Amino acid sequence: MFPFKSKKTAYEDLRHALFTVEGDSCHIQEVKALIRHCGNPVVEIHREDKPSYHAAAVFASNLMVGLMEEAVQLLMQCGFERKEAMAALKPLAVSNLENIFEAGTRDALTGPVERHDLQTVKKHLKVLGEDKKDTYISLTREIIKIAEDRHPEISYADMKQVLEEER
Repeated sequence: MFPFKSKKTAYEDLRHALFTVEGDSCHIQEVKALIRHCGNPVVEIHREDKPSYHAAAVFASNLMVGLMEEAVQLLMQCGFERKEAMAALKPLAVSNLENIFEAGTRDALTGPVERHDLQTVKKHLKVLGEDKKDTYISLTREIIKIAEDRHPEISYADMKQVLEEER
């Protein structure tokens, strides 16, 4: 599991890749030992889990590219040049990813959902076009689940209702 950005240099990046293996149980341990000997982590998965495994990689990689493009487009609507938008978003995105991997998704959550700031969520929904609104609603539903776990004393029913009304 690793993003190979170039066919010409992909072999150089292999030392950073996590490998998954599936197959005949009589040889799987040998394959895992070989990969570990090369210094790579390896996880055994079942054949039927491969689509979920691949979808997870797409969420963490390809769809993140799409999310960043959505953010860039929104900033460009505010008058930013593409280069300025990327420069503005980089510290936010990089810091957030570092927080996620250091603290976990639950403890890295920030923003209007985590604060239960319903008015800000409503303002966001008002300015987003239909294509961006759908993405915003879907992902906000997911982070509400995280916020509910983090703050069981807070009811997010009102926020869920606002999202449902926007559908």
